[in-house]
Amino acid sequence: MPPEQSGLLQLIATAVTPVVMISTAATLILGINTKHQSMADRLRALTAEHRQAATPQARRILIAQQLRWFERRIHYAAAAHRMLYLAIVLFLFTILLLILAPAKLSWTPAAYTFFVLGVLLMLAAAGFEFMELRWTNLTLRLEMQDVLASTNPAKERAKRD
Repeated sequence: MPPEQSGLLQLIATAVTPVVMISTAATLILGINTKHQSMADRLRALTAEHRQAATPQARRILIAQQLRWFERRIHYAAAAHRMLYLAIVLFLFTILLLILAPAKLSWTPAAYTFFVLGVLLMLAAAGFEFMELRWTNLTLRLEMQDVLASTNPAKERAKRD
């Protein structure tokens, strides 16, 4: 194989890794988009219930608490979203620098830096998603406690006392 072809194949092989990372980040973004849509639907349902005149005051208080927790969940999910998009941008810069590296060998360390920063952003996004999951569980627990307490009169009395 001529040296030019060998160098080109090496360049393509090197550029594949950031492409795989872009694909991974895009998949995570799709999951967060789905979660955002689900949260938006649930928020709309809760606010509609809160606005109904027939909604008891105790339920309104519970809804308000859930909305505060939804606000935190949205913050974490949005931060993860932004981090993943920025990671994709860094991976794209990595690819560009790797392609241009044969002309300017001094750009290779910059490509490495962009790649590492992209990976770190993906890790941070995963951390924010874990925090969002924590708040998801708290919100669900709050809703379950409300329903379970209302079906157990002894617990309902203890809750009032």
